[in-house]
Amino acid sequence: MTFWVSLEGPNGVGKSHLARCLARRLGPGCTLAPELSDLPRDGLAPALVTALAAGGDPFLRGDAPLARTLTLLALKARLWEQFTTTGQHPAVVLEDRGVDTVAVYQAAIIAGTGASDAALHGEMDRIYAAATAMRPLPDLTLLLMDDLAACARRYALRTGGPLQPADRALSDCAVRLYRHRAAQEPGRIKLVNRRGLSEADFLDLLAQIISDALLARQEVPGCSAT
Repeated sequence: MTFWVSLEGPNGVGKSHLARCLARRLGPGCTLAPELSDLPRDGLAPALVTALAAGGDPFLRGDAPLARTLTLLALKARLWEQFTTTGQHPAVVLEDRGVDTVAVYQAAIIAGTGASDAALHGEMDRIYAAATAMRPLPDLTLLLMDDLAACARRYALRTGGPLQPADRALSDCAVRLYRHRAAQEPGRIKLVNRRGLSEADFLDLLAQIISDALLARQEVPGCSAT
């Protein structure tokens, strides 16, 4: 049985770079599932992502946000099916941004970053309900956090420009929603702060959390990882 791990976190936390490094650290039993925007530029999924990002918005905002949300969830369900119905059974799938990102960011987009906590949480719960109708949630979500000023600097270096005010409001709202969901699901979502850690030490910590989670699952009667 494949153990599914997703890496989540605010823009600029270094997630995609860390995901690649962590996949190498975990070895040949780990398969990296890249972020939707990083998929090879052929096939249905990249074409849909390109269409959603028309206009250059990295947050995939635009008209018909509910339809966009369902499209993103369908792409995440298709990814999960690739590892459950096509004979691919790696020991670990490491997913760079998964269902949790869709739920968090789309809730903020649909409800609006200035909406009440109740409205934001309600929208997020509805998206999670739609997601779980299509595929299981990850076995383990690693919610990577860092000083938000450091995240903003990394984002600016990566994109060539700072977060715009509307983008910063969306990112800040997403962080609040991530933390709320982590408090709701402490067994599945582990908040891991990289502040004050070197990259090597942080990767060691992430690898140890995954190793411990795999070991815990193997110790549950009837559960085993391939």
